[in-house]
Amino acid sequence: MSKILLVGNGPLPSDQTKMLSASGLRTWQFTQGLLSDGHRVSVVCISDQIFEEKKTSFPRIILQKKDKNLLKKLQLIYKNFSPDAIVGVNTYPSFIATHLKSDKPFWADLNGWIMAEAQSQAGVLQSNELLPHYATFEKRILLRADKISTVSIPQQHVTVGELAMLGRLTAKNNGYAFVHPIANVTDNAKSSRAGKIIVRGKSVPKSAEIILWSGGYNTWADVETLFLGLELAMKNNGNLYFISSGGAIKGLDDRTFLRFEKMVEKSKYRKRFIFLGWIPLADLPSLYAEANLGISVDKIIYETEYGARNRINAMVDAGLPVISTLGSEVANELYAANAICGVTGGDAVALSKGIEKFFILPQKARKSLAQKAKKYMEARYTFITTTAPLRAWAKAPMAAPDRKCVDLDKGKMSIYADSLFGNLKREGVWKTVAKINKRR
Repeated sequence: MSKILLVGNGPLPSDQTKMLSASGLRTWQFTQGLLSDGHRVSVVCISDQIFEEKKTSFPRIILQKKDKNLLKKLQLIYKNFSPDAIVGVNTYPSFIATHLKSDKPFWADLNGWIMAEAQSQAGVLQSNELLPHYATFEKRILLRADKISTVSIPQQHVTVGELAMLGRLTAKNNGYAFVHPIANVTDNAKSSRAGKIIVRGKSVPKSAEIILWSGGYNTWADVETLFLGLELAMKNNGNLYFISSGGAIKGLDDRTFLRFEKMVEKSKYRKRFIFLGWIPLADLPSLYAEANLGISVDKIIYETEYGARNRINAMVDAGLPVISTLGSEVANELYAANAICGVTGGDAVALSKGIEKFFILPQKARKSLAQKAKKYMEARYTFITTTAPLRAWAKAPMAAPDRKCVDLDKGKMSIYADSLFGNLKREGVWKTVAKINKRR
């Protein structure tokens, strides 16, 4: 078995917190996959939250993202643990891990295509200022990594293209599988289920038909279509209520949620929009159980096409029927399996009709839809099955064939320079120039 230093994010699902990020879930998923094979895993969680840490079955150290000595502390952890390999989970931890003074094999996880996320953020902010910042992260990771994981198959294809543009698809590694898709998984091991009353008979009538939004309103959430679709559905169903658990995402996006709130404030159905904010994670199972339908509405942008949707994963795992705009890999897949209600993105009328169609269904049909989705996900998306490529590599971690050709400090490949100087040495200046001209 291998000794693996895993650098990811916190808090983890086992910790006491109101806001569990996608990056924390991803860290937990990779950790559990590696532990299942008996590897010695030491986990470093980089966090921008202060939370109550729960004891884990594996060694864990929490480092604050804003700590100016973050890299020094990580280097010391690396030195003391002396791992056989390094695994970075999520883009920022992977970027930090590239700065370690180490020659050990390195697996970098890109949980979502950061450039599509950056474009989405730029659209909300109406500024391209942050694009070079994110591009620096992506480029450095791609130049250093020996193996790369993505959150979807579409993102895998994008990443291979990026590697080609950076000069890493060469003769030396022809046939080498650089990139592996690892889909997100919900923490199926979460303990508590329903039992506590959150909204029924309190914020809404006991007989209310509840549509639930759970989680953050990120830059790719289409709140305009969400609002208009809900309004149209509420107009035709006086017993329909929208419950929102979650809200703005501090440090990333607070504008999208505020925009949604302002639309709701002007609605004549505003009393049927209930905002709970970020509730304790332990209360989520009860809220899922009280809801009739979960909802996810995305913009028609590149992030949707290449990204994941933990919101859908969590609702399906809780046994809640889901309606979603199509576009993301998981939504498309579940819709193709007839396991969720799917509607065209950006179409509020289609969304309202989809909602109305669902609530016409008898209880048995609703339950059957939720069970079908849950069964589909449980058969394909577990800690063990999704992390299979990582687990196979971890048994005998190896560097990529072109490792010595990467000039990380200069941010480029030296393979082309090596080829040029090799020709000069073998054939001289004029023959080399003639060969270059011939290829033009």
